[in-house]
Amino acid sequence: MVEVLKENPYKKRTWYDEIYDPEIDEVLSEGTPFLADYINNIENGVYNAFDHIMQLQKDQQRMQLQLQLTDRAPGNNGAFTDALDGTSTNIETGGAVVVAAINANTSIITVDDASTLTPFTEATLFDDTYEEDVLISAINGNQVTVSGNIAHGYKKGARLVRSAVSVDTTNKTMTTAPFTTYNVTLTSVV
Repeated sequence: MVEVLKENPYKKRTWYDEIYDPEIDEVLSEGTPFLADYINNIENGVYNAFDHIMQLQKDQQRMQLQLQLTDRAPGNNGAFTDALDGTSTNIETGGAVVVAAINANTSIITVDDASTLTPFTEATLFDDTYEEDVLISAINGNQVTVSGNIAHGYKKGARLVRSAVSVDTTNKTMTTAPFTTYNVTLTSVV
């Protein structure tokens, strides 16, 4: 965000021409001397002004993106934005792990920690087979109620997240959040 300026930091100088009378071959009034300090002040002023303009343009683009996303994605509330220009992102990464398998046609999901989820926001429910967007309508402890019924069955370990992506600002990309399955073999030791 651009710093709000309370006064103009640029120090303005009034320049005067030298007035010379050729009839009497005399300088009637000294003009402003042409010094490096004065020119450097001008150079710094121009540079800082353009730097400020570029930052304002980035902020304007970020606000336009947030407004467009709010209008196009119901329930988004401007939560998923990344200009991918290295500036801070606004992507809500709240989420939780599903602690028990979910059957299709249910509307209640039990998760490990619902504290980062918010009612009346959209979230993505996914495992290694299915994925769907749901509207969180209520949270009671670690039980999340969604509006309508879930279309598919999901495995224990599925994820319910506000954003199913992670942002790589270095490479300016978004990648899918991981879902991993494990095979566990139990052996008995006698």
